[in-house]
Amino acid sequence: MKFEDSFLNNIDHQFKPKNLMEDDRARQRFLEKKRDVVDKYRPDITSFEDIVPGGASEIKFDLLDLESTKQKIEESNKNISPEQKALNEVAEIYEGVLVDQIEANAWFGEHCEMILTSEYDDIKNGIDGVGVFKGGEEKEYLGFGIDVTFASNTQVLEKKLNSIKSVIRNNTTPFVKYFEDEEGNKQTSFAVPKVIVGSRYASAESLIRLWGSSIEGRNKQLQEHPVQSKLIMETLSQLYYFHEFSKQVNNEEAALAYGKLYNKFVEIFEEKKEVIEGHWPVVLDDIVYQTIAEFTDMEKKAS
Repeated sequence: MKFEDSFLNNIDHQFKPKNLMEDDRARQRFLEKKRDVVDKYRPDITSFEDIVPGGASEIKFDLLDLESTKQKIEESNKNISPEQKALNEVAEIYEGVLVDQIEANAWFGEHCEMILTSEYDDIKNGIDGVGVFKGGEEKEYLGFGIDVTFASNTQVLEKKLNSIKSVIRNNTTPFVKYFEDEEGNKQTSFAVPKVIVGSRYASAESLIRLWGSSIEGRNKQLQEHPVQSKLIMETLSQLYYFHEFSKQVNNEEAALAYGKLYNKFVEIFEEKKEVIEGHWPVVLDDIVYQTIAEFTDMEKKAS
């Protein structure tokens, strides 16, 4: 081997970052940043005592229920592989990055705010954040479940999509039990149409590393990141499908809510059309987008 080949190989080996699943130090650093920057905005459910029908006793019950669920998760996690544990941590970081960036860099347009949900709603209702879309005097709300998915885990994603269908089929709408907007206004059992968004692991890791860095031009790269196009297209596909499904099962409330938001996302698509077209090959190559597109298309044909 020539000297220059050996030298370049050593440089590549020394400076190429590890996969985030294997890089415990970096993963913990990003996890701490996510918890410090994002989680502090989660609403405290004990402050909802005056508006929850059952008052303090109902909140106490929910806290006990939440603690029991967390203990079961912790117990089941004792048996998971180190790889799965690392993936769970990456997914937690990614959730925070998306909640942060959708608003901070106007991924869904200038009129969208992202509100982090309570730990209760995150764990019990599978809603990580709520998008608030302002337009004149009215506001529209959309709940987001956020996923990082390997190609081998598409069944988990499909299960989450089917769970939304089950809620709609039962003539209800997904809801956030403890919702607090940025002005401190509180609502309980607040109905919000829900979608699942996310990306393949490689895209998630790339975005996390950029978000957690201090490199020159970082914010411009975040503003133009292709993940935003994936989220828009995944959301559009689901909003249209769940609107049509809601009509089929005579759930008028859900049909109206999903329909309004579909119209809103058509506007966002038009606003971001050039950006999305530039990202289109990357969008098409993403397993989460592929799974959602195939699920909604297959389900439409079967219905």
